[in-house]
Amino acid sequence: MSLPEDRIDHWLSYIETLAPVEIDLGLKNMRLMLERMSLQKPSFKTILVAGTNGKGSCVEFLRNYFKEQGCMVGAYTSPHLFHFHERIRIKDNLVSDEELIDTFKSIEALRGNVPLTFFEFTTLSCFKLFHESDIEYAILEVGLGGRLDATNAIDPFACLITGISIDHTQWLGKDLESIGREKAGIFRDHVPAVFGGTHLPNSIMELAKKYSLDFNSYGNEFSVSKQLDGKYQYKHIDGYKLSFKLPNFGGKEQALNVASCLSLARLISDEIPFNELNFIKAIDNSNVLGRLTKDKHHNRSWYFDVAHNEESAINLFKNVFNENIQGKTIAIFSLMSDKNIERVTELFLSQIDHWILYEVKNERSMKKDDLKNFFSLNKTSLYIANTLQECIEHAIKNTTADDRIIVFGSFYLIGPLMKQLGYNLN
Repeated sequence: MSLPEDRIDHWLSYIETLAPVEIDLGLKNMRLMLERMSLQKPSFKTILVAGTNGKGSCVEFLRNYFKEQGCMVGAYTSPHLFHFHERIRIKDNLVSDEELIDTFKSIEALRGNVPLTFFEFTTLSCFKLFHESDIEYAILEVGLGGRLDATNAIDPFACLITGISIDHTQWLGKDLESIGREKAGIFRDHVPAVFGGTHLPNSIMELAKKYSLDFNSYGNEFSVSKQLDGKYQYKHIDGYKLSFKLPNFGGKEQALNVASCLSLARLISDEIPFNELNFIKAIDNSNVLGRLTKDKHHNRSWYFDVAHNEESAINLFKNVFNENIQGKTIAIFSLMSDKNIERVTELFLSQIDHWILYEVKNERSMKKDDLKNFFSLNKTSLYIANTLQECIEHAIKNTTADDRIIVFGSFYLIGPLMKQLGYNLN
């Protein structure tokens, strides 16, 4: 196959063709390529952020904290909402088309016949871009699991697991102990690590002991609770306390994400002396679109959230339906076919007055006929939309200023629909 033209969309399409499957967990090809790229020991230190939900939020908190501390920091997240460039930040900047294309060409020249998935190829691109910049630390969001994820090919300097729930069972296992074991595969000997979930599986605790980690977990070493003044208080068993406001995005679940990042910031204080004023400033300056993003469009109240598994759906439900309204609630919804639609929609089925269903442009998308069949069996009011604009127009036509519209179920729905409404990264 000939190389694509010097256009970023052509290159991204080309990269998608380099492996026979979309997901191929394993580090053999990553380590082989890192050796060819002379990147086994890069110029930067990595912090790995794993977990089922909240990874992107924690990457943003940590990125801003390192920046406030005067560190040169990069961040790698996935998937993106609007443009691929969002995945790789060097300091405060997104990478350019030219930088990406040059990096893609360099990796492709070394690849030979090594089959690389899209995520492996782009993770290598991230490593190369970071290595060639002057960043000191890279905050990396683990793509899937941990132990065999491409981001885990470089030994981390610190680790954070946000918490775990049932998701991606075909790759990670069908129970929390199995999933926890995969997530904790990012641990290394004597590396600081934090677990920020409400339930600590034995498998994670066993690996923490095996690697003699400097380990903090929620409910054991630290806790967080809401105060009468509306702020949240972090408490550590060493006596340290800190009050903070929730960030300007997301819901109440962000309190635990903030507390987990605070624990990690304190654990690495030998390397980067902890500064609580900088930490508070970092949280206040953080923002991630698509995490309970609330806004007004066409005189309607809209909620945008990338919730796509049971735990995130429960959080979204609590945050939205905690707010009473006079009118009705309708949803614009899509889901990937490998997700459990029963668990994602369970709480919403009796509360949503009308569903607008859409099949997103992705091979893994749940087909519109399957969406229709599921909601028909549950005797819900529904409408099948064929375009994003049709989703928007139908939602507006069937609501008033007293109603609200929730958009959730998939990154591949939230980003394009927000873009259609005029959103961008700024």
